[in-house]
Amino acid sequence: MRILDRHVLREFLVFASIGEVAFVGIYVIVNLFEKIDVFVDNKTPLPLVVRYYLLGVPLFAVQVLPLSLLLGSLLSLGQLRKWGELTAMQIAGWAPARILAPLLVAGLLFSAASLAVAEWVTPETVRKQQELFDTEIRGRREGGRGSQSEVILLGRGGRIYLAHSYDAGSRTMRTISVQHPRPGSQELDWRLDAERGQWTDEHWMFREGFFRRFVDDREIGTSFRRFADSRLEERPEDFARPPGDPLYMSRGDLLYYIRRLREGGGRIHKYEVDYHIRGSFPFSNLVMVLLGGILSLRIRKGGNIALAVGMTLALGFAYLAFIRVGQALGYHETLPPLLAAWLGNLTFGTLGAVMLWRAHS
Repeated sequence: MRILDRHVLREFLVFASIGEVAFVGIYVIVNLFEKIDVFVDNKTPLPLVVRYYLLGVPLFAVQVLPLSLLLGSLLSLGQLRKWGELTAMQIAGWAPARILAPLLVAGLLFSAASLAVAEWVTPETVRKQQELFDTEIRGRREGGRGSQSEVILLGRGGRIYLAHSYDAGSRTMRTISVQHPRPGSQELDWRLDAERGQWTDEHWMFREGFFRRFVDDREIGTSFRRFADSRLEERPEDFARPPGDPLYMSRGDLLYYIRRLREGGGRIHKYEVDYHIRGSFPFSNLVMVLLGGILSLRIRKGGNIALAVGMTLALGFAYLAFIRVGQALGYHETLPPLLAAWLGNLTFGTLGAVMLWRAHS
Protein backbone atom coordinates (compact mmCIF):
# COMPACT_ATOMS: atom_id res chain seq x y z
CA MET A 1 0.00 0.00 0.00
CA ARG A 2 1.37 3.40 -1.02
CA ILE A 3 1.92 6.27 1.42
CA LEU A 4 -0.93 8.25 -0.16
CA ASP A 5 -3.28 5.28 0.19
CA ARG A 6 -2.43 4.96 3.86
CA HIS A 7 -2.93 8.70 4.32
CA VAL A 8 -6.36 8.67 2.65
CA LEU A 9 -7.40 5.57 4.57
CA ARG A 10 -6.23 6.99 7.90
CA GLU A 11 -8.22 10.19 7.38
CA PHE A 12 -11.28 8.15 6.40
CA LEU A 13 -11.08 5.86 9.46
CA VAL A 14 -10.64 8.79 11.85
CA PHE A 15 -13.75 10.61 10.62
CA ALA A 16 -15.77 7.38 10.33
CA SER A 17 -14.87 6.49 13.93
CA ILE A 18 -15.94 9.92 15.14
CA GLY A 19 -19.24 9.51 13.30
CA GLU A 20 -19.81 6.04 14.74
CA VAL A 21 -19.19 7.19 18.30
CA ALA A 22 -21.48 10.19 17.77
CA PHE A 23 -24.35 8.16 16.30
CA VAL A 24 -24.13 5.45 18.97
CA GLY A 25 -23.97 8.13 21.66
CA ILE A 26 -27.13 9.74 20.31
CA TYR A 27 -28.85 6.35 20.39
CA VAL A 28 -27.88 5.77 24.01
CA ILE A 29 -29.06 9.22 25.10
CA VAL A 30 -32.41 8.96 23.30
CA ASN A 31 -33.03 5.44 24.60
CA LEU A 32 -32.03 6.46 28.13
CA PHE A 33 -34.67 9.20 28.15
CA GLU A 34 -37.24 6.64 26.95
CA LYS A 35 -36.43 4.17 29.73
CA ILE A 36 -35.45 6.51 32.55
CA ASP A 37 -38.81 5.96 34.31
CA VAL A 38 -38.27 2.19 34.33
CA PHE A 39 -34.76 2.55 35.75
CA VAL A 40 -35.92 4.97 38.47
CA ASP A 41 -39.04 2.98 39.42
CA ASN A 42 -37.01 -0.21 39.79
CA LYS A 43 -34.08 1.56 41.53
CA THR A 44 -31.67 0.16 38.96
CA PRO A 45 -28.01 0.57 39.97
CA LEU A 46 -25.78 2.48 37.54
CA PRO A 47 -23.51 -0.54 36.69
CA LEU A 48 -26.60 -2.48 35.58
CA VAL A 49 -27.75 0.40 33.35
CA VAL A 50 -24.26 0.59 31.82
CA ARG A 51 -24.26 -3.17 31.16
CA TYR A 52 -27.70 -2.90 29.55
CA TYR A 53 -26.49 -0.30 27.05
CA LEU A 54 -23.19 -2.06 26.40
CA LEU A 55 -25.20 -5.11 25.29
CA GLY A 56 -27.23 -2.89 22.95
CA VAL A 57 -24.20 -1.26 21.33
CA PRO A 58 -23.36 -4.04 18.79
CA LEU A 59 -26.81 -3.98 17.21
CA PHE A 60 -27.03 -0.23 16.84
CA ALA A 61 -23.38 0.08 15.83
CA VAL A 62 -24.07 -2.23 12.89
CA GLN A 63 -27.24 -0.32 11.98
CA VAL A 64 -25.58 3.12 11.88
CA LEU A 65 -22.27 1.96 10.40
CA PRO A 66 -23.32 2.85 6.80
CA LEU A 67 -24.05 6.42 7.91
CA SER A 68 -20.72 6.63 9.72
CA LEU A 69 -18.80 5.42 6.67
CA LEU A 70 -20.72 7.85 4.44
CA LEU A 71 -19.85 10.70 6.78
CA GLY A 72 -16.23 9.52 6.97
CA SER A 73 -15.82 9.46 3.19
CA LEU A 74 -17.42 12.89 2.77
CA LEU A 75 -15.32 14.55 5.49
CA SER A 76 -12.00 12.82 4.78
CA LEU A 77 -11.95 13.59 1.07
CA GLY A 78 -13.42 17.00 1.78
CA GLN A 79 -10.53 17.80 4.09
CA LEU A 80 -8.03 16.54 1.52
CA ARG A 81 -9.58 18.86 -1.06
CA LYS A 82 -9.62 21.75 1.40
CA TRP A 83 -5.86 21.50 1.93
CA GLY A 84 -5.11 20.90 -1.77
CA GLU A 85 -4.00 17.27 -1.38
CA LEU A 86 -6.85 15.90 -3.46
CA THR A 87 -6.11 18.40 -6.22
CA ALA A 88 -2.45 17.32 -6.17
CA MET A 89 -3.47 13.67 -6.61
CA GLN A 90 -5.65 14.56 -9.58
CA ILE A 91 -2.86 16.65 -11.18
CA ALA A 92 -0.51 13.68 -10.68
CA GLY A 93 -2.84 11.62 -12.87
CA TRP A 94 -4.76 9.66 -10.27
CA ALA A 95 -8.15 8.71 -11.65
CA PRO A 96 -11.23 8.98 -9.37
CA ALA A 97 -11.43 5.19 -9.03
CA ARG A 98 -7.75 5.07 -8.01
CA ILE A 99 -8.26 7.75 -5.36
CA LEU A 100 -11.29 5.92 -3.96
CA ALA A 101 -9.64 2.47 -4.08
CA PRO A 102 -8.51 2.30 -0.41
CA LEU A 103 -11.92 3.55 0.75
CA LEU A 104 -13.77 0.98 -1.38
CA VAL A 105 -11.59 -1.84 -0.07
CA ALA A 106 -12.29 -0.64 3.47
CA GLY A 107 -16.01 -0.48 2.68
CA LEU A 108 -15.95 -4.06 1.43
CA LEU A 109 -14.15 -5.23 4.59
CA PHE A 110 -16.61 -3.36 6.79
CA SER A 111 -19.46 -5.02 4.88
CA ALA A 112 -18.04 -8.49 5.56
CA ALA A 113 -17.43 -7.63 9.23
CA SER A 114 -20.96 -6.22 9.57
CA LEU A 115 -22.43 -9.39 8.08
CA ALA A 116 -20.46 -11.54 10.53
CA VAL A 117 -21.44 -9.42 13.55
CA ALA A 118 -25.11 -9.43 12.54
CA GLU A 119 -25.03 -13.22 12.19
CA TRP A 120 -23.01 -14.30 15.21
CA VAL A 121 -22.94 -11.43 17.70
CA THR A 122 -26.06 -9.25 17.69
CA PRO A 123 -28.65 -12.08 18.06
CA GLU A 124 -26.92 -13.15 21.28
CA THR A 125 -26.40 -9.62 22.64
CA VAL A 126 -30.04 -8.69 21.89
CA ARG A 127 -31.20 -11.81 23.73
CA LYS A 128 -28.98 -11.05 26.71
CA GLN A 129 -30.06 -7.41 26.77
CA GLN A 130 -33.75 -8.35 26.79
CA GLU A 131 -33.12 -11.01 29.41
CA LEU A 132 -31.26 -8.51 31.62
CA PHE A 133 -34.05 -5.95 31.21
CA ASP A 134 -36.78 -8.45 32.12
CA THR A 135 -35.06 -10.26 34.98
CA GLU A 136 -32.49 -7.99 36.64
CA ILE A 137 -34.04 -4.58 35.94
CA ARG A 138 -37.78 -5.29 36.03
CA GLY A 139 -37.41 -8.20 38.45
CA ARG A 140 -39.26 -10.86 36.51
CA ARG A 141 -38.58 -14.47 37.36
CA GLU A 142 -35.76 -16.06 35.38
CA GLY A 143 -36.03 -19.63 34.17
CA GLY A 144 -32.50 -20.02 32.86
CA ARG A 145 -30.94 -19.53 29.48
CA GLY A 146 -33.28 -20.59 26.70
CA SER A 147 -36.34 -20.60 28.99
CA GLN A 148 -39.45 -18.95 27.59
CA SER A 149 -43.03 -18.18 28.48
CA GLU A 150 -46.03 -18.36 26.13
CA VAL A 151 -44.24 -20.66 23.70
CA ILE A 152 -45.41 -20.98 20.10
CA LEU A 153 -43.31 -23.27 17.92
CA LEU A 154 -43.91 -24.32 14.34
CA GLY A 155 -42.50 -27.83 13.98
CA ARG A 156 -41.98 -30.16 11.07
CA GLY A 157 -44.89 -31.03 8.83
CA GLY A 158 -46.89 -28.02 10.05
CA ARG A 159 -47.03 -29.34 13.62
CA ILE A 160 -47.75 -26.56 16.14
CA TYR A 161 -46.69 -26.51 19.80
CA LEU A 162 -48.39 -24.17 22.26
CA ALA A 163 -47.14 -24.10 25.85
CA HIS A 164 -47.51 -21.81 28.84
CA SER A 165 -43.78 -22.06 29.52
CA TYR A 166 -40.59 -23.92 28.68
CA ASP A 167 -37.83 -24.44 31.25
CA ALA A 168 -34.47 -25.03 29.59
CA GLY A 169 -32.83 -26.38 32.76
CA SER A 170 -35.21 -29.32 33.20
CA ARG A 171 -36.19 -29.39 29.49
CA THR A 172 -39.85 -29.28 30.51
CA MET A 173 -42.92 -27.68 28.96
CA ARG A 174 -46.00 -26.91 31.04
CA THR A 175 -49.64 -26.68 29.97
CA ILE A 176 -48.87 -27.84 26.47
CA SER A 177 -50.93 -28.46 23.36
CA VAL A 178 -49.56 -30.21 20.25
CA GLN A 179 -51.63 -29.92 17.07
CA HIS A 180 -50.73 -32.00 14.03
CA PRO A 181 -52.45 -31.32 10.65
CA ARG A 182 -53.21 -33.81 7.92
CA PRO A 183 -50.60 -33.79 5.11
CA GLY A 184 -51.41 -31.02 2.63
CA SER A 185 -54.37 -29.80 4.66
CA GLN A 186 -55.11 -27.29 7.41
CA GLU A 187 -57.45 -29.76 9.14
CA LEU A 188 -56.16 -31.50 12.24
CA ASP A 189 -55.14 -35.15 12.16
CA TRP A 190 -54.64 -35.33 15.91
CA ARG A 191 -54.23 -33.13 18.98
CA LEU A 192 -52.52 -33.73 22.28
CA ASP A 193 -53.09 -31.69 25.46
CA ALA A 194 -51.05 -32.30 28.60
CA GLU A 195 -50.13 -30.68 31.90
CA ARG A 196 -46.45 -31.30 31.30
CA GLY A 197 -44.05 -32.55 28.65
CA GLN A 198 -40.44 -33.46 29.45
CA TRP A 199 -37.54 -34.54 27.24
CA THR A 200 -36.25 -37.91 28.49
CA ASP A 201 -34.33 -40.69 26.76
CA GLU A 202 -34.38 -38.93 23.36
CA HIS A 203 -38.15 -38.44 23.23
CA TRP A 204 -40.91 -36.32 24.78
CA MET A 205 -42.81 -37.80 27.72
CA PHE A 206 -46.20 -36.16 28.32
CA ARG A 207 -48.10 -36.48 31.61
CA GLU A 208 -51.70 -35.99 32.69
CA GLY A 209 -53.41 -35.21 29.44
CA PHE A 210 -55.82 -36.08 26.66
CA PHE A 211 -55.19 -37.34 23.13
CA ARG A 212 -57.68 -36.77 20.29
CA ARG A 213 -57.69 -38.14 16.76
CA PHE A 214 -60.02 -36.74 14.10
CA VAL A 215 -61.36 -39.29 11.59
CA ASP A 216 -64.13 -38.57 9.07
CA ASP A 217 -65.60 -35.69 11.06
CA ARG A 218 -65.50 -37.83 14.20
CA GLU A 219 -63.38 -37.25 17.28
CA ILE A 220 -61.83 -40.22 19.05
CA GLY A 221 -60.19 -39.34 22.34
CA THR A 222 -58.64 -40.91 25.37
CA SER A 223 -57.07 -39.60 28.54
CA PHE A 224 -53.59 -40.65 29.72
CA ARG A 225 -51.29 -40.33 32.68
CA ARG A 226 -48.12 -40.90 30.65
CA PHE A 227 -47.74 -40.72 26.89
CA ALA A 228 -44.63 -40.80 24.68
CA ASP A 229 -44.44 -40.47 20.90
CA SER A 230 -41.13 -41.02 19.11
CA ARG A 231 -42.54 -39.45 15.92
CA LEU A 232 -42.17 -35.98 17.40
CA GLU A 233 -38.90 -34.80 15.87
CA GLU A 234 -38.61 -31.46 17.67
CA ARG A 235 -35.86 -31.40 20.28
CA PRO A 236 -35.20 -29.19 23.35
CA GLU A 237 -32.89 -26.87 21.40
CA ASP A 238 -35.80 -26.04 19.08
CA PHE A 239 -37.77 -24.67 22.02
CA ALA A 240 -34.75 -22.79 23.34
CA ARG A 241 -34.46 -20.72 20.18
CA PRO A 242 -35.26 -17.12 21.18
CA PRO A 243 -38.31 -15.57 19.53
CA GLY A 244 -38.09 -12.07 18.19
CA ASP A 245 -38.19 -9.67 15.29
CA PRO A 246 -36.83 -11.35 12.13
CA LEU A 247 -34.50 -8.37 11.63
CA TYR A 248 -32.81 -9.22 14.95
CA MET A 249 -32.60 -12.98 14.36
CA SER A 250 -29.60 -14.64 12.78
CA ARG A 251 -30.01 -15.70 9.18
CA GLY A 252 -29.59 -19.30 10.28
CA ASP A 253 -32.50 -19.08 12.73
CA LEU A 254 -34.63 -17.30 10.16
CA LEU A 255 -33.88 -19.91 7.50
CA TYR A 256 -34.80 -22.65 10.00
CA TYR A 257 -38.15 -20.96 10.61
CA ILE A 258 -38.79 -20.56 6.87
CA ARG A 259 -38.19 -24.28 6.30
CA ARG A 260 -40.60 -25.24 9.09
CA LEU A 261 -43.21 -22.82 7.73
CA ARG A 262 -42.80 -24.19 4.19
CA GLU A 263 -43.28 -27.75 5.43
CA GLY A 264 -46.52 -26.68 7.05
CA GLY A 265 -47.80 -25.03 3.88
CA GLY A 266 -47.63 -21.55 5.42
CA ARG A 267 -46.89 -18.27 3.63
CA ILE A 268 -43.15 -17.69 3.62
CA HIS A 269 -42.79 -14.69 1.27
CA LYS A 270 -42.53 -12.14 4.09
CA TYR A 271 -39.86 -14.10 5.92
CA GLU A 272 -37.89 -14.71 2.72
CA VAL A 273 -37.74 -10.94 2.21
CA ASP A 274 -36.47 -10.48 5.78
CA TYR A 275 -33.91 -13.23 5.24
CA HIS A 276 -32.48 -11.56 2.13
CA ILE A 277 -32.51 -8.12 3.79
CA ARG A 278 -30.30 -9.56 6.51
CA GLY A 279 -27.85 -10.46 3.75
CA SER A 280 -28.14 -7.24 1.75
CA PHE A 281 -28.02 -4.59 4.46
CA PRO A 282 -24.35 -5.09 5.42
CA PHE A 283 -23.30 -4.27 1.85
CA SER A 284 -24.86 -0.83 2.21
CA ASN A 285 -21.53 0.02 3.86
CA LEU A 286 -19.76 -0.38 0.51
CA VAL A 287 -22.51 1.52 -1.34
CA MET A 288 -22.37 4.44 1.09
CA VAL A 289 -18.58 4.67 0.84
CA LEU A 290 -18.86 4.76 -2.95
CA LEU A 291 -21.54 7.48 -2.87
CA GLY A 292 -19.73 9.56 -0.26
CA GLY A 293 -16.44 9.29 -2.10
CA ILE A 294 -17.73 10.23 -5.53
CA LEU A 295 -19.78 13.13 -4.12
CA SER A 296 -16.68 14.48 -2.39
CA LEU A 297 -14.77 14.35 -5.66
CA ARG A 298 -17.50 16.34 -7.41
CA ILE A 299 -17.80 19.04 -4.73
CA ARG A 300 -15.34 21.84 -5.49
CA LYS A 301 -15.01 23.13 -1.94
CA GLY A 302 -14.41 20.52 0.72
CA GLY A 303 -14.20 20.40 4.48
CA ASN A 304 -17.67 21.81 5.22
CA ILE A 305 -18.80 19.73 8.20
CA ALA A 306 -22.38 21.04 8.19
CA LEU A 307 -22.75 20.16 4.50
CA ALA A 308 -21.30 16.68 5.07
CA VAL A 309 -23.63 15.97 8.01
CA GLY A 310 -26.62 17.24 6.02
CA MET A 311 -25.78 15.08 3.01
CA THR A 312 -25.22 12.07 5.30
CA LEU A 313 -28.65 12.41 6.89
CA ALA A 314 -30.37 13.06 3.56
CA LEU A 315 -28.79 10.05 1.83
CA GLY A 316 -29.31 7.91 4.92
CA PHE A 317 -33.03 8.65 5.06
CA ALA A 318 -33.35 8.18 1.29
CA TYR A 319 -31.61 4.80 1.49
CA LEU A 320 -33.83 3.74 4.41
CA ALA A 321 -36.89 4.78 2.38
CA PHE A 322 -35.81 2.52 -0.51
CA ILE A 323 -35.26 -0.34 1.95
CA ARG A 324 -38.81 0.10 3.27
CA VAL A 325 -40.29 0.40 -0.22
CA GLY A 326 -38.53 -2.76 -1.35
CA GLN A 327 -39.62 -4.54 1.82
CA ALA A 328 -43.24 -3.52 1.28
CA LEU A 329 -43.17 -4.61 -2.39
CA GLY A 330 -41.68 -7.91 -1.33
CA TYR A 331 -44.25 -8.47 1.43
CA HIS A 332 -47.07 -7.90 -1.08
CA GLU A 333 -45.35 -10.24 -3.58
CA THR A 334 -45.03 -7.45 -6.15
CA LEU A 335 -41.29 -8.15 -6.38
CA PRO A 336 -39.39 -11.41 -5.81
CA PRO A 337 -37.91 -11.56 -2.27
CA LEU A 338 -34.29 -11.32 -3.45
CA LEU A 339 -34.91 -8.27 -5.68
CA ALA A 340 -37.04 -6.57 -3.02
CA ALA A 341 -34.30 -6.97 -0.42
CA TRP A 342 -31.57 -5.62 -2.69
CA LEU A 343 -33.60 -2.73 -4.15
CA GLY A 344 -31.86 -0.08 -2.04
CA ASN A 345 -28.35 -1.35 -2.75
CA LEU A 346 -29.04 -1.79 -6.46
CA THR A 347 -30.51 1.71 -6.79
CA PHE A 348 -27.85 3.58 -4.85
CA GLY A 349 -25.03 1.35 -6.07
CA THR A 350 -26.03 1.96 -9.68
CA LEU A 351 -26.23 5.71 -8.99
CA GLY A 352 -22.73 5.68 -7.50
CA ALA A 353 -21.31 3.59 -10.36
CA VAL A 354 -22.80 5.92 -12.98
CA MET A 355 -21.40 8.97 -11.20
CA LEU A 356 -17.97 7.31 -10.98
CA TRP A 357 -18.08 6.43 -14.69
CA ARG A 358 -19.04 9.99 -15.60
CA ALA A 359 -16.17 11.30 -13.47
CA HIS A 360 -13.75 9.29 -15.66
CA SER A 361 -15.28 10.49 -18.94
